[in-house]
Amino acid sequence: MKIFQDIGLHVVSFFMLSVCIIVPVHAQEFADTATHREVAVEEVVVTAARINVPFSKTLRSVGLSTSGDLRLSVHGETSSVMELLPGVDVRQRGAPGQQADISIRGGTFDQTLVLIDGVNVSDPQTGHHNMDLPFDISAIERIEVLKGPGARIFGPNAFNGVVNIILREPSENRVSARITAGSHDYTSTGVTASVKTDSMSDLLAFSNTASDGYIYNTDFKNVSLFNRFSFSSGKMGMELQTGYFVRSFGANSFYSPRYPDQYETTKSVFVSLKTSLSENIKPLFYWRRHLDCFELFRYDAPEWYTGPNYHMTDVMGSDFNYTLQEGEGVSTSLGYSVRYERIISNKLGNPLDEDIVIKGVDGTVYSLGDTRFNAGVMAEQSFSGRRWSFSGGLLVNFSTASEKRFTLYPGFDAGWLIGRNTTLYTSLNRTLRSPTFTDLYYNDPVSIGNPDLHPEEAWVAETGVKYSKGALKSEASLFCRFGRNMIDWVRPNDSEKWQVTNLTHVNIYGFELSAEYDFRQNGSSFFYLLRAGYACLYADKSSSGYQSKYLLDILRNKLDLSLTHKVYGKFSANWCFSWQDRDGGFIMYNGGVADTEETPFSDLLLLDGRVNYRYEDLLVFLSITNITDSQHYD
Repeated sequence: MKIFQDIGLHVVSFFMLSVCIIVPVHAQEFADTATHREVAVEEVVVTAARINVPFSKTLRSVGLSTSGDLRLSVHGETSSVMELLPGVDVRQRGAPGQQADISIRGGTFDQTLVLIDGVNVSDPQTGHHNMDLPFDISAIERIEVLKGPGARIFGPNAFNGVVNIILREPSENRVSARITAGSHDYTSTGVTASVKTDSMSDLLAFSNTASDGYIYNTDFKNVSLFNRFSFSSGKMGMELQTGYFVRSFGANSFYSPRYPDQYETTKSVFVSLKTSLSENIKPLFYWRRHLDCFELFRYDAPEWYTGPNYHMTDVMGSDFNYTLQEGEGVSTSLGYSVRYERIISNKLGNPLDEDIVIKGVDGTVYSLGDTRFNAGVMAEQSFSGRRWSFSGGLLVNFSTASEKRFTLYPGFDAGWLIGRNTTLYTSLNRTLRSPTFTDLYYNDPVSIGNPDLHPEEAWVAETGVKYSKGALKSEASLFCRFGRNMIDWVRPNDSEKWQVTNLTHVNIYGFELSAEYDFRQNGSSFFYLLRAGYACLYADKSSSGYQSKYLLDILRNKLDLSLTHKVYGKFSANWCFSWQDRDGGFIMYNGGVADTEETPFSDLLLLDGRVNYRYEDLLVFLSITNITDSQHYD
């Protein structure tokens, strides 16, 4: 198969030295996996179903990045942490984190739903903006990745997986500061403060990160400010989250190597309000605004260039879930979800009745736009016995973006305890995704959008086994996705133009293996934690006769290994190794001229490492990415 023209990234070794100072207002022990301190930790409760369950009892394949993983991340960046999970494919344009696409089990980045504490923040313009988050890694408690469809749980567009980012809940009065410096004039500073009383808590996080870039026109600057305030009185309470984020970066050859001087600025404002009227009545309201300015020419634009593309999207919505315990092992969950999406642009949409002036930009207006509305009602019933569990549900969804208007999303998950430490599970779910506004309306001299696109649909089946005993946890799973009307940008080999279309049927088959061994539970003082994961995928369609931008360049094989261990005294280290074997290839450009033959992707081998030193509340680490200086194309 073939994929679209893209820039070759020579990823050189990246060096970072960081100092983190934690100043508790009331001194409390700071637990950290790198220091081998023994602490009692309650099992994580995940949100992979409408009725939350402990991680060990989930009936689906769920990847989990814990607070320890985040604190000790070699990359110090949210999306890269998830790349170590089996079945998760993270592809990045430019410097780390500037534009990260998260794909799960052979899906595309548009098929992954992104949540912040259960709030849908996926961007309707394009999935390229889904990871424009108004906080950095320091504000995150954990990341849950539901692998497979989640439509009946989270609504449409949870097509091939869900990333739910759970933010820290303040538990003490504390202030922490972080200063990081590295190669390519990389600097990052951050301050996080939390206040906790019996009835109120508040978390404030600020970060500022910048670099001159590793090659020409890859410089960037990111600023984020986030606040989480909660108040409770008895069973009544509220939680208000607000965030602001701005990112400016040199987008060297992002969308065409013919134009290496591309530049992009994105801004995001996010507000959510969770209210608690009783123990089971907790409605949620949210709003997100995202602004994007894309310039094809950062410097010296030619006369024919008409100027930057400006887009603004607004998303407003509300969710509600009510759970009723009807007896031992029996529970019912009911809920609704409503969501309104709007885009105004000078590039995407239908003509507006009246132009809208773009603030701060002279002579340019929003002249195009579109809106759509989605509403759904969910019901789920769960039963559990001594050795078995079953959960089945249905989403009835109404969408103005679909010709059918009303669509049903049924599904079930089931599990059986087949031994003291072994659980067998299986699931079957229907899922659907509406096209983005970019899919519908983007047109330029080499691209043709399609306003007549149908939503893509799929049935997904999965079965697996989980084993957990003492220090060892492992899982194996088999899955298949039967897709119809799959959306992709394609181009016949003899054509100059890309066209977005519904491909008839594309089926994905695969299996995953994962294991984790905690040496500390057996008294080891040197080795701490070892993790391994392997995923294999097969697609029954290839792009023979045409080139495919996104849908078919899947990770055929992916192996990840990570090890955390003690070095000496208060020194520890963690290492990450990844092997990736990707289908497809790319068109190489030399001096702005495209090769006539496609270059296949070669195998990717990456080795990253980090050494940590902790003295009381001071943490110093040295991080090096791509230690072997591997050259690859992304």
